[in-house]
Amino acid sequence: MKHTIKLFENSPAGVAFISLDGKFKEVNTALCRMLNYTKAELLQLSVNDITHPEDVGRELELMKELTPQSAFQYITEKRYLKKDGSLLPVQLHASIVMDAELHESFILGVITDLTHHKTIEERYHLLIRQLEDNNRDLVVQEEELRATNEELTANQEDLLETNARLEKTSSELSERNFELDQFVYKVSHDLRSPLVTILGLVNLAKLEEDLPIIKNYIDLIENRVSKLDAFLKSMLNYLKINRSEISFEKINFEEIIQEVLTDLEFMTDFKRIKKQWVLHGECDFYSDPLRIRVIFQNIISNAIKYQNLYEPSSYLYIIIRLDEKQAQITFTDNGIGMSKEHLKNIFQIFYRASSKSDGSGLGMYIVKQAVEKLKGTISIESPSNKGMSTKVVLPNLTPQAR
Repeated sequence: MKHTIKLFENSPAGVAFISLDGKFKEVNTALCRMLNYTKAELLQLSVNDITHPEDVGRELELMKELTPQSAFQYITEKRYLKKDGSLLPVQLHASIVMDAELHESFILGVITDLTHHKTIEERYHLLIRQLEDNNRDLVVQEEELRATNEELTANQEDLLETNARLEKTSSELSERNFELDQFVYKVSHDLRSPLVTILGLVNLAKLEEDLPIIKNYIDLIENRVSKLDAFLKSMLNYLKINRSEISFEKINFEEIIQEVLTDLEFMTDFKRIKKQWVLHGECDFYSDPLRIRVIFQNIISNAIKYQNLYEPSSYLYIIIRLDEKQAQITFTDNGIGMSKEHLKNIFQIFYRASSKSDGSGLGMYIVKQAVEKLKGTISIESPSNKGMSTKVVLPNLTPQAR
């Protein structure tokens, strides 16, 4: 075996002969240099002694396959521990060899230092992150262009021209932002559809002389305009959530709930639902009032909109628990609920659980965006498809916590 070892002594790669029980029998100078051990020190150790603990189990499984009767060999990446305890990433090529003089089998291990390779990998990942940053800059530029289209008019020709500009911009970024393409398409459809209906109703009303029928047309037009207005509000909330900077202010939950309920009091069946809330904890809570208000407005409006009219009465309970670290806010109602199939998609942009839903499909998507901007979490349950329980956890962004 000693004659064989000499052939590898000058190898630039680390070379070791290892007994089948994992003990080092012979090592070359390159391996000693890699690990900062002397040859005498390494020969007192086993493979497991210099292997990172997390890699030992996998190594043992592979070594079991190395037998004199098998032609099995393997190549793997692993981590060795140098004498000073620092990590050395390596590639190991292991195979069985027979020492003709000793009539004994050994494992031949050829070890290559991957430190330079890992450095190149890190540079590659850094380059990828830089490319991602550049992509985000392009998205910001597109959003700034979108912000120039703030004024939407009832004139169909102007709307189509605006959509053409949006579609042109989106096509340039389509390979980098698929969700943005979906957004533009959906906005175009949901804005144009009520406008076309309104134009059709106006033309019908012009041909009608019966005042009750004309009034019915006007009611229908008002209904479509209200839906269009609701959609535009959803879009504005979406833009505010994604574009505005986070503002750190002391939050008055009682005041926010009252303001939201005042805004929603003209919704159908608003008075039918019993609304109660309770606040536990007296510590000061800091966050972004705009995003907090958007969260409450969307969740409360859903509870009002999706009441179960077959129930004798409807309710919405809001429980807020405050402490120095966070606010836990739970919204519970006894509305129509939602199946698990639809519940898993509720935070997707433009998702509607059924054809009966006349919302924009932006509400819960906007809520999720707002919660994530505040570094919080949100979860929704609908036990037995009856009622909804929404839990929002938000960190207390006190001056000390920022």
